[in-house]
Amino acid sequence: SQSLAHIIHSSVTSNPEVYIKSGSNKFSYKSLEHDYTYNQESDGSKSARDYNLKNRYGVLKIGEENKLIRLEKNDAIKCIASIEEMFDVINDAHQKIGHEAQNKWANVTQEACHLFLTFCEECHKKRAKKLPQSLVVKPLVSTNLMSRAQVDLINFQTMPDGDFKYIMTYLNHFTKFCILSPLKSKRAEEVASKLLEIFLTFGAPSILQSDNGREFSNAIIAELKT
Repeated sequence: SQSLAHIIHSSVTSNPEVYIKSGSNKFSYKSLEHDYTYNQESDGSKSARDYNLKNRYGVLKIGEENKLIRLEKNDAIKCIASIEEMFDVINDAHQKIGHEAQNKWANVTQEACHLFLTFCEECHKKRAKKLPQSLVVKPLVSTNLMSRAQVDLINFQTMPDGDFKYIMTYLNHFTKFCILSPLKSKRAEEVASKLLEIFLTFGAPSILQSDNGREFSNAIIAELKT
């Protein structure tokens, strides 16, 4: 934790985002704290920056400590974290459900939070548990010559050969013997006609499957039955 705190401290001190932005002005925590206190105690003339400090910032006593705060438009109050507090602020929020730091602290940046999460061992363990296990694909086993066959269509509409825009592939799963047939369309009638020629030559399989979807397969089988 100490090394991580040092990394976050080094990162935020070199990052201008740890400054509190207000309009076109930027204030570091220490200069803002100093200027706000001085502005409250001074009775002299006020600049636009002084009025901005008065209207947008304040000091809230939390326990025995005076905490610099920023006043939001919806009357919400956000504490401003010093660089020394940054690690503890992120660590505290990270341990709570709801991650309240986003709504409570005005200058805890996304970059600092992401840096913290990069080094969080507990998060890495949880991510490892959530990784999906690789699917075990069982190969289809065909026990005999006519047990299973597959029919699919390859779309060649961008490179037609005359009127032929599709190629029907018929694969015997047992022998891996493949037959290619040119088609003018993907209508079930034309596909069924080509399949019938194959069945009359080699025989029909017990199972006919397709990667073109169940609707495609059902339409072909319905056509073969007619």
